[in-house]
Amino acid sequence: MRASSVLAIASVFLAYLSACGPQTSGRSRLQAAGSYDLDRLKQQTIAAIDQACGDGKGAGDTKVTYDECRLIVAGSAVRESSWDVDKSCEAWGNSNDPACGLTQSRWTDARAVGLTCNPTEHAVAGYICNALTGLRNLRCKADGGTGCDQWGQGRTLYLGIKKHLGGNQGVFESYKYDMETVYNREDVRQKLNISGPVRPWQEVLSAPGS
Repeated sequence: MRASSVLAIASVFLAYLSACGPQTSGRSRLQAAGSYDLDRLKQQTIAAIDQACGDGKGAGDTKVTYDECRLIVAGSAVRESSWDVDKSCEAWGNSNDPACGLTQSRWTDARAVGLTCNPTEHAVAGYICNALTGLRNLRCKADGGTGCDQWGQGRTLYLGIKKHLGGNQGVFESYKYDMETVYNREDVRQKLNISGPVRPWQEVLSAPGS
């Protein structure tokens, strides 16, 4: 067979594969930064998120509802740890105070957001503290909100994400996209037993946290 015929057949075959490739519903995975199937969302993770958002310094103090809080933390944690409460610690520039666990938070992060617990502890109390630290960090509670003020006005979740990412702004859009995707995923809401109304993502994103 001539080389030109082989190339023509190959081109048709590749076009067929492109048109008939695997189909996904989008319900059980994220597209921006990898695959996050719902079975990764373990009960231990759900419990930590639930208790953090129900804490006195959780949902109410950060100006979101309990259900909105749980979706926010779940969205951030999918990027930080793939919903793994025991994700290993990473130095990220400070080996003496590494970022650990569900929201990849540091001991000093907890102190900055007004907590006395230890987010690096591999125990139930540590898991809850970690989720609560991540929430308060994103809701501009760190250092009285001065970190968020450097990124804009209003101390919103939008600015909280920017502040949290710091010098890594190149991933801001995909990070925000993944949080929005989790927030709107019906299967995640069912897993978290969320049946009541929550505000639209864009409204939560722009609402002040303090």
